[in-house]
Amino acid sequence: MNPDVKRWDGVLLSFQVNDLPKIMPQVMVGKRPLKNVPMAVARLNTQQVFYAVNDFYIGAKSHISARYEIRHGKKHKQHSSSGVIVSTVLGSTGCPDVSVPSFP
Repeated sequence: MNPDVKRWDGVLLSFQVNDLPKIMPQVMVGKRPLKNVPMAVARLNTQQVFYAVNDFYIGAKSHISARYEIRHGKKHKQHSSSGVIVSTVLGSTGCPDVSVPSFP
């Protein structure tokens, strides 16, 4: 649901607040098409679990820089930044049906 059409274009939020009285009864009786949206899951060593549709920010709350290495198969790269944004397909493209190239 798009709570403010003046601020967001509605690509991912296709319904407005005024649409809910019509849409929700249809959803509840199975008369509205649904689309599965892939979600990312992050599990911390503290047993906390987080879910995201678009992306996760991984980093300190402040702007402290951290050094880390990103690895994928035999490829790796050293980085230094205040954090990393890990996007799902939906978060990186705005469309759940678009395939995204893998890590170079």
